[in-house]
Amino acid sequence: MRLLSCFICLFLLTGCHTEINDVPVYDSNTFTFLEEDFYIPTNTHDLIPLDLSSSSILIDEPGNYILSGHYQNTSITINLIERGNVRLILNNLEATANQTPFLSVVTPTKVTISQLEDTNNSLRSDQTVIETNGPITFSGQGNLSITSPTTTLSSKKVISFCGGNYHFVSGKHGLVSDEIIAIHSGNININSQNNGLYIHNENGLVYMLDGNLTITSTDLSISNEGNTNIVGGVQTFKK
Repeated sequence: MRLLSCFICLFLLTGCHTEINDVPVYDSNTFTFLEEDFYIPTNTHDLIPLDLSSSSILIDEPGNYILSGHYQNTSITINLIERGNVRLILNNLEATANQTPFLSVVTPTKVTISQLEDTNNSLRSDQTVIETNGPITFSGQGNLSITSPTTTLSSKKVISFCGGNYHFVSGKHGLVSDEIIAIHSGNININSQNNGLYIHNENGLVYMLDGNLTITSTDLSISNEGNTNIVGGVQTFKK
């Protein structure tokens, strides 16, 4: 598998804790994106349709699943019985979960969420919308809105973006990771009542190669106890 490696850095910051409101901070750490992160299936007939009409759906096998339609009071749990990855392809999906995350990933499975071109997708929950114990990647050429009165997205591993348009509306933190938040490309808009990007780990990394990142937050745009490396792209941080 060919790696798309990024080893460019502009300035170095010594010290561990990064707090950003108005200006980006640069560091020497880098992140490597995989070629598979940018893959988007073009033949939807090869995808597995996922019916969200029931209140709880279990995915226990790896595969490429396509989700479309309008649903209330529904949720997905990924708990694989064998090793593998899961890709969720959104095709004009509007889904709301109640008293549970919309997506819970129990196993440390890599999950990719892709939006088909020119589609509008929306995920909501009164809890954290997406909780995962594994890495999660967002890609595609569509639009995805994620809304929660708490945190919109929480991952024990890596959160990465490889294209697409995103709007996160959060009553607490926007995106939370225990390890890395990495942006290769895409348009990411975060409106948070706490911190926009949050990593509570002295070995954590926020890495941005390109794209557009807009954060409107009550507290810090980026709160990271580790390192922050903004190589390129456009950043707009507002109160």
